[in-house]
Amino acid sequence: MKDLKSINYMRQEIKYKNLLMPFWKFYREKSIEVIKNGGWHFNSLLSPEEISHKLKTFAHSEYSGEKYSSVESIKQKIKNKIDLFDRGHKYKKVQINSTFPKYLTQNISKFSHLIEN
Repeated sequence: MKDLKSINYMRQEIKYKNLLMPFWKFYREKSIEVIKNGGWHFNSLLSPEEISHKLKTFAHSEYSGEKYSSVESIKQKIKNKIDLFDRGHKYKKVQINSTFPKYLTQNISKFSHLIEN
């Protein structure tokens, strides 16, 4: 783990090593495809209350305390576009357009309570 540079580095290494294996080592996956800018990650597209609940029941117990899981703290960080985990990340608002998943753009009303106007 200490030598892991990034998840993408790991993916590239696995792909490279597997593709160099002789054909008779059929148990090695050879059809690995790494897609650059391959998708969206919406696992935290939740209300502040749902985020709080998730953090309190999350495997990483260091984030279950009030500092991170307080609904008011979460609301304030979302409002100010600050990373919930104090990693120094700043976020910006983007307009939903055709680059978003088709399901989201075709069902935008289902997510209106999570999207800032």
